[in-house]
Amino acid sequence: MMATLDIESAARECAGNHAKFDSFCWYDRPDDNPQEWGIVYTHNRDSGILSRCNAESIGKALAPFVESGDVTEEHHTHWACGWVDGYAIRVFRNGEITKAFRTYFALLERMEAYPILDESRMEAMEVEESASAWEDWARDDFIRALEKRFGVDTVSDPDKTGIKKLFDDTATAICEYWYSDGSGMTVRIDKITEAVELESALPFLDTTLSDRAQATLSGLLDSIERSREFGLILAGASMGSAHFYSIRLYGMSPRIADECERLILSVQSRGVLDSLDPQALADLLAELQTIARILDA
Repeated sequence: MMATLDIESAARECAGNHAKFDSFCWYDRPDDNPQEWGIVYTHNRDSGILSRCNAESIGKALAPFVESGDVTEEHHTHWACGWVDGYAIRVFRNGEITKAFRTYFALLERMEAYPILDESRMEAMEVEESASAWEDWARDDFIRALEKRFGVDTVSDPDKTGIKKLFDDTATAICEYWYSDGSGMTVRIDKITEAVELESALPFLDTTLSDRAQATLSGLLDSIERSREFGLILAGASMGSAHFYSIRLYGMSPRIADECERLILSVQSRGVLDSLDPQALADLLAELQTIARILDA
């Protein structure tokens, strides 16, 4: 890196460096002695936040020299990374190192001592790109991970703030933060999902029964009420009458689903209510088991 050299050596190395570039054609090179000019690159299509942040700072520092004509902005295509951006800098004028190159060299020395030229801008870019990554892919990945963990779909979150708060609160609680992977901001969705508490996630988990299952459950409860073995069935399911009637509200919390599951098992074990469709009853049991399993997630 040129910053490891003294400025005179760095200037000699930079001036005319384009002549050594492999398979390079500089169509808009300066008319006045191109060997006094050097080309430096700041970032490319695949650059991470650090390079792009520093490129902004370099651009601001060199802007006055772009206006004076001692620096030109360069955008070149490249087979490996699509494109690269940087500057052509007049390194020498009348045998003297230009102020433009001295300014650039000073930036290189700063980056050699500490890699970030503008830490506040770096932090702002990380926040901006983390927010963009959340919208682009992280929210959907988080929702899919929640659904996989708890075994049910998620309910809609119209203003999209509830799921984000659940994500942020959980990440903060376990000190899991966004970080740059070299090309952009990323975060460990799996670690955050594993730490989500059921009580916090429950408002976003769809624990409603299908229409068919609700109809089957309604018929089941009506049949049990009319059954001569009503009390025995409730006792077998370890349920009280008051709790049995609360099920009519169909508030399918995991706890209620667990109660319903035991109720059905009690019904089946006693061999009553044969008039109910066995397949519909089996399907209802499967849905209840899925909801009840959330408690053990």
